[in-house]
Amino acid sequence: MLRQLCERFVKSCEARGLARNTINHYQSDILKFNAYLCEKEFDSVEQITPEVVEDYLAEKRALVAKSTLRTYYMSIRTFFGFLHKRGFIITNPFAYVVKPKQGKHATRIFNEVEIDKILGACDKSTFTGLRNYATFCLMLATGVRVSELCNLIIEDIDWANNWILVRGKGDKDRIIPMGYKARNVLAAYVKARRKYIIEHYLPIIPNLFISRTGKAMNKDEIHNIIIDIKRRVGGTGLRFSCHTIRHTFATNFLKNGGDIVSLQKVLGHSRIETTKLYINLSRNDIVEQMQKFNPLDNQSCYKL
Repeated sequence: MLRQLCERFVKSCEARGLARNTINHYQSDILKFNAYLCEKEFDSVEQITPEVVEDYLAEKRALVAKSTLRTYYMSIRTFFGFLHKRGFIITNPFAYVVKPKQGKHATRIFNEVEIDKILGACDKSTFTGLRNYATFCLMLATGVRVSELCNLIIEDIDWANNWILVRGKGDKDRIIPMGYKARNVLAAYVKARRKYIIEHYLPIIPNLFISRTGKAMNKDEIHNIIIDIKRRVGGTGLRFSCHTIRHTFATNFLKNGGDIVSLQKVLGHSRIETTKLYINLSRNDIVEQMQKFNPLDNQSCYKL
């Protein structure tokens, strides 16, 4: 029912220059809603009322995480805002639907022991092991998104100034310092990459991270690397993903004295509110910060 309108919406998003990943997410969420409407035998978009939307969200609430439910809501609301603005519908049902509440939970990050285990789980004597090691190190040192990591090319590395050029969401480029340890790991990987390509008669491509067959790595392959590392270090039952690495970078950036504005630029967030929501210090970190900065406990002039 919504397929043709969705195609029109996608064309509009492409004309506006939205990132391909963003458009794909919009399209996927809209088509899920469309499948629900077809299952309920709705015939036209005019039949979609606020109650229909609420029934859909209520059904999904039992199946997905709160953050995913909010994503569904935002995608479909954006789509219906487009339909209303372009005159495809007279009334926007989302004008009367409240956004699902954000779930409050402590953000999991890797601790130092876990990081040591992860680094030790990669066999750096092999090309793939060194590549996996370099992948984790660069993500941990810079907080780049998986999609950004896949898009990196060798020319994006400025060896002299020790930073990388990242092409972020909406074709917004940014420069991220990578640290000397990550630089050294990356240099060793690039050397091994060149040797591997020659020895296996593989075509030369610009992408930094390549598969065994010499092709540019995609997001699924990067995720599989993390899954394999999780299996090696015994991370069963814990959130262990590429996003965990990004959270770890961001949390430690703030914990070690970095400011929120600089972090916003490094992470590539367009709104600082996103950065503030992204970072949640763990309970142990809060206790540590209170012990360190509590004004009364650090007052040396008075004895109680």
